[in-house]
Amino acid sequence: MLELQSQVRELQAEVRNLKARLNTHSGNSSLPPSANPPGAPKPPPKPPTGRKSGGQPGHPGHTRLRLPPERVSQVIHHVPECCEKCLASLPSKPGPDDPQPLWFQIAELPAMVAAITEHQAHGCKCILCGHVTWGQVPADILAYGFGPKLSAAVVFLSGRCHGSKRLVAEIVQTLFDVPISVGSICNIEAEASAALAPAHAQAEQAVRAAPVKNTDETGWSLAGKLCWLWMAATQSVAFFKICAGRGRASFRELLGECLHGILCTDR
Repeated sequence: MLELQSQVRELQAEVRNLKARLNTHSGNSSLPPSANPPGAPKPPPKPPTGRKSGGQPGHPGHTRLRLPPERVSQVIHHVPECCEKCLASLPSKPGPDDPQPLWFQIAELPAMVAAITEHQAHGCKCILCGHVTWGQVPADILAYGFGPKLSAAVVFLSGRCHGSKRLVAEIVQTLFDVPISVGSICNIEAEASAALAPAHAQAEQAVRAAPVKNTDETGWSLAGKLCWLWMAATQSVAFFKICAGRGRASFRELLGECLHGILCTDR
């Protein structure tokens, strides 16, 4: 009888311990939010500050710095061909009375230190009427301040290496001698996402059509909101998709309404 009572007490203590472990979450333990069980309470939302996103009033602006001439690897001159006022022909080279050219520098990534290409829009003074006509830097040049190789390095450091915006900016300036702002890194990330959209769609179709694929998901924070990063992979293609949840709707968003082939999971 005493032995049975002792076993009952041990089992009751083990049950209490297991119940305590089941009720453990990031709010009452050292577990990270990503390890929360499905039924864990959501963390309390931060109270709104009432301020708009972005730079606040009084925040000092940060403009791109012009690199000195010794850092410019190439200068491309954009000289107007005719006066925009009287249509008279203009010299092919700037004259001594012409003003200093406007400039626009593009940083590109070579094998070592980034090569800087500076586009200069020259203003030419008409000898007949005295009007100054400015050359125009093409719009497709003005659209990007950083070349594709440097942009790819920024995206790699941010996306693959999970570097913060400020850390990536420090790496770019330290390793490549190119000053870059946090806002420019955000713009590069957005440009890369748009450029990779067709390849992302191809990977999605390849995984959905594969005869065998493996899937998994994990918690993911997107703009401060809890989401889920889903993955479906074959022998040659890995496809990732950020979804709002971890249920059936998100699974169908990943692999489509009609599942094709064999599906392997960790459950």
